[in-house]
Amino acid sequence: MQSIVTNVEGDGRGRSKEGAVLWVVGCWGVAVLIAGAAGAFVGIAPPVIPAVVLGTNVLLWMAYRKLPRFRSSVDGIETRRILWFQALRAPIGAAFVFFGAKSVLPERWASHAGWGDLVVGVGAALLAMVASRAPSSRLARRAWGVVGLVDIVTVVFHAQFVALVERDGRFIAMAGRLPFVLIPLFIVPLVFATHALLFARDAGPLDGARAS
Repeated sequence: MQSIVTNVEGDGRGRSKEGAVLWVVGCWGVAVLIAGAAGAFVGIAPPVIPAVVLGTNVLLWMAYRKLPRFRSSVDGIETRRILWFQALRAPIGAAFVFFGAKSVLPERWASHAGWGDLVVGVGAALLAMVASRAPSSRLARRAWGVVGLVDIVTVVFHAQFVALVERDGRFIAMAGRLPFVLIPLFIVPLVFATHALLFARDAGPLDGARAS
């Protein structure tokens, strides 16, 4: 646990260790891009999305536990970089709101997902600017993390309701095509994984005793 709480302030000490994670994530993203371009996800079954989220996070957790090089690479990622990744939710949220207003996406789902991601993404960007091991910074990240995790969980479940119960075909029509397919099959699983990583790093008493 000691190693996972380091590299918060972004001093560059972990950059040389990030190669394994970047390689895995890069290959994953390229695979989704290629499959998406080939039309492999057109008409994707709604349950596939939560299955991918759960399955990839289980695989990442197993790799972290069993592969020392991968674990070292994960531990070397600066907390600020993780927060900047989470900040991507802001422009994604803006896109949801825009396409919902145009009726390209289901309006209620787009409003829920869009405004939630906008707030969480902006919050992540603000936290990235002041990332430290100070108790106040850690407490802020914990509060933001709870809000961000609740948001993404409810968005995923809401998407299943829209697709399976309301049977709104607009969601599936968009979800299986580029570039939107990257969101449920690549970005969302990483959002869950990075939330777990941040919670682990900020665990423990807020006494400021452990510096980065």
